[in-house]
Amino acid sequence: MLNAPGGPLAGAALGFAHRGGGRADENTLAAFTAAAAHGFAYLETDVRLSRDGVLYAIHDATVDRVTNGTGAVAELSAAELDDLTVHGPAGEPPARFETLLRELPHARWNVDVKSDGAADELVHLVAEAGAQDRVLVASFAAAHRRRAQALLPSLAGSAGPWLVAASVLLGPLAVPLLQRARARGIVALQVPVRQYGIRVVRESWVRRLHAAGVQAHVWVVDDPEQMRELIDLGVDGLMTDEPVLLAAVLGERGEWPQLQGERA
Repeated sequence: MLNAPGGPLAGAALGFAHRGGGRADENTLAAFTAAAAHGFAYLETDVRLSRDGVLYAIHDATVDRVTNGTGAVAELSAAELDDLTVHGPAGEPPARFETLLRELPHARWNVDVKSDGAADELVHLVAEAGAQDRVLVASFAAAHRRRAQALLPSLAGSAGPWLVAASVLLGPLAVPLLQRARARGIVALQVPVRQYGIRVVRESWVRRLHAAGVQAHVWVVDDPEQMRELIDLGVDGLMTDEPVLLAAVLGERGEWPQLQGERA
């Protein structure tokens, strides 16, 4: 991570543009390009396979919510997906992940693997592009993340739900588990502030992760006061749908822009 000790953003809280940070045009090249232009080094996206094995940046299992089409991503061909338009002013089709890697060569990607088989194609594209150091792989289905890291051990990963729960419920006893996970390439836990009515992100929790060499990333944070509160707790990264607001908060601390390690 760019904010690791000795890195160009050492000690800074990282900003992640969630699905590009646009409530319209989510997960499109236009949204990600705008976020990068605003100074975001880290872009968060989700990937799924088309019927014929092409990897697309799309969150939902169907295209119904975000495009002018209908149907499951896994049941549509690449040609059919390319013919759709994502809702929003840009009027773009769903983005192929290969295109995102190529068109934004300095961006770093936090990739949530959503579908079976997507990890294999993700690894293929990342290796082909030589982008191993620009991708952190995540998944709510830990098996997808484990598959990607097994195929490409140099990929960084974020932990699945089991380790997140252990990090909260076991208190200090979780540190050895976190240390073992860190040795297997888990560089971060990515969590909401609260889950199932339980407060996850506390200063003691952040310190616990740091004791194991693991970063604390929080999603999805859109309120500036909560952003400031979490940064003061020591979290290492914030994902947001409000990139302009997060950039302003980090700018107050001299931690913006972050793309290519540049600061104002």
